[in-house]
Formats: sequence, structure tokens, C-alpha cells
Amino acid sequence: FIVHDLRQNFKFPRRDLHILLKFFRFYHANQQSCFCRKRHIMIYGIGCDLCSTARMAKSLGGAHGPAFAARVFGPSEREALGLTGGIPDPLSAHRSASAAADFAAKEAFLKAAGTGLAGPFALCEIEAVRLESGAPEYRFSGGSARWMAAHGLRASLSLSHDGGMALAFCILETET
Repeated sequence: FIVHDLRQNFKFPRRDLHILLKFFRFYHANQQSCFCRKRHIMIYGIGCDLCSTARMAKSLGGAHGPAFAARVFGPSEREALGLTGGIPDPLSAHRSASAAADFAAKEAFLKAAGTGLAGPFALCEIEAVRLESGAPEYRFSGGSARWMAAHGLRASLSLSHDGGMALAFCILETET
């Protein structure tokens, strides 16, 4: 019926109609295929935070610096900041700015999630890592990774620092 109708109304050659029919059969058999599924991105939450680089240098350089670093920063962050040993050397201006930006990224994520630390989060499970290109990216583990997967979220991160302050901006998105 479809072949006859298309051939009469649209003057398709018979061989082209069979190709078109194969497409329609594929289309109807695969309702979840890329031909018919539209992607809708929705913002779940937005978070922003500032952190003082001097305050971060003081927190990491004090007597409780190693305990603070272990509680707040994940393994990749501690390695990138040179905080893997026992008592850290005094932080350079660049390393304290990076540490402050990483801390601000954690706080921005918690604000975007809308839970604060009351949720299933530990600060060391929310890592702000750098790609080879230098772009920042979140890496989640433990309860944070499970929460992100359960909510079907993707996180975007932007970092900046200047004038003794570090800024982080987080956007959580979901696909509907």
C-alpha cells in the first residue's frame, strides 16, 4: 500500500521506493534510534565560589596542613599540588592559587548540587583535575560518583584566579 501510494503521488522510481521502505522499516523498528530521538539538555544547578589564596596557603602550610590536605583534596589533586609527602614545603604563589581554585571548585559543585556537605559527599571525592590541554574537569569517586550517576548528571567547570582570589564556576546538566 505504501509503495503504491508513494509511487502514484510522488512519482518515485520503483527501485528508490524500496530503499525508502527499508528506511521506514528501520525507523519504526528502532524508536530509540538517532533518527527520531531529540536531545534536551536541562540545567540541574549552577554554583559559584571564591577562595582566598593566602588563606589556602595558611591552611596547607600550618601544623595541620597534611591532615587538611588529606581531608579536602583527592589523590590526583594532592599529587598535582605536590602535597603527597608528610610536611609540605611552603607553597609557591601558583600552587596556592591552584589549591584555592580546586577548593572553590568543590564548594561550587556543592552549591550546584543544592545539598552542601549534608549529601553523600566528601570533599576528597570531588576532584578538580586538569586535562592535557590545561582545561579543568571534575573527577568523582565514592558517594559523589554514585550520586552523579543516580541523577544522570554531567558537570562542567571553569576556574580562574587573580589578585589573591580564586574563582570556580560549576554547571550541572541533565539530559531528558
